[in-house]
Amino acid sequence: MLPNIKKRFIIYRIIGNINNGITILFLLNIVYYIFSAGFQPPIFILLFCNLSMLIYFSSSLVFGRNVLNKGSLINKRIRDWIKVNALVTFISSTLMILLMISAFSNWNNLKAKALQNKFPVEYFQFAFSFLFISFILFIVHVLMTWYYLKKFNDHFI
Repeated sequence: MLPNIKKRFIIYRIIGNINNGITILFLLNIVYYIFSAGFQPPIFILLFCNLSMLIYFSSSLVFGRNVLNKGSLINKRIRDWIKVNALVTFISSTLMILLMISAFSNWNNLKAKALQNKFPVEYFQFAFSFLFISFILFIVHVLMTWYYLKKFNDHFI
């Protein structure tokens, strides 16, 4: 039965592993935000969103490893941590995607700013595309996690 379970949730695990790698990059942002936060509320919001993403993907990794792969029981607190941080991850990722779509609609202005600052436009396009795809993967993973939390609700004690 275990090999069948592993095959069935392979897409969830692949997206989760990709997202864990991306959130490790966000860990650098967290360190930067901690040192630069001071008393600036916008930086605290970014710090909160990045910490929530990090906590979400760590706790969903525990959920995936223990419940989806092994079929074992885990604590209800992990489910609660997943739900709360998944909501923050979903909202912040959706907002970032909307902001990026808005920025894509003004691409010529962004391109002119990059050229004005002597920043290679190709790097700028790559970073934008990478983040856009990353946030889409975050949303897909959150939706899959919510589905699996409902489906395996009896595995929480």
